[in-house]
Amino acid sequence: MSLHELSTESDGFSSRDLKDSCEQAERRWAAEVISSRKNKGEADHLEKEGLPASTDYLQSLRNKRRTLQMHL
Repeated sequence: MSLHELSTESDGFSSRDLKDSCEQAERRWAAEVISSRKNKGEADHLEKEGLPASTDYLQSLRNKRRTLQMHL
């Protein structure tokens, strides 16, 4: 995954679209961390687990593009 791929996928997005895409990737990542902790019987609080992968951000950008295209 490169910055070029991320910039190509986000071409034409507004700053709000970029913010929404990043927040979506981060919410999905946090939900997965919390779910995996619950499944392991660990505490329900979120400890530092790293950051979402760049592929998570790319997928969120693609989802946002599909959503925007449906509203055209």
